[in-house]
Amino acid sequence: MPEIAALIAAVTGLPWRAEAREPAEFFRTITALGADPVYMACVRNVFERTRNGSLKEAADTFDTVQRVTGHAPITLRDYIEKNHTAFSSTNRT
Repeated sequence: MPEIAALIAAVTGLPWRAEAREPAEFFRTITALGADPVYMACVRNVFERTRNGSLKEAADTFDTVQRVTGHAPITLRDYIEKNHTAFSSTNRT
């Protein structure tokens, strides 16, 4: 996450930082805002497994994007550059 925050900062010219939070805190916050608790429990599990190293496939790459959309995936940098206004909003927290 720090690398992603640094990339967003580099593209937007704005200060971005990553702050590690507990998966349980994420779950409480996002479900209190109305997110589906069943789906968010799955997301929380991925966060927990990524943090403790038990999600080995997290570093693997797959051809899913190309197979499903028929288009090659783009890099994160390309995505941020194409959508820079979403990352430059003054409404971000």
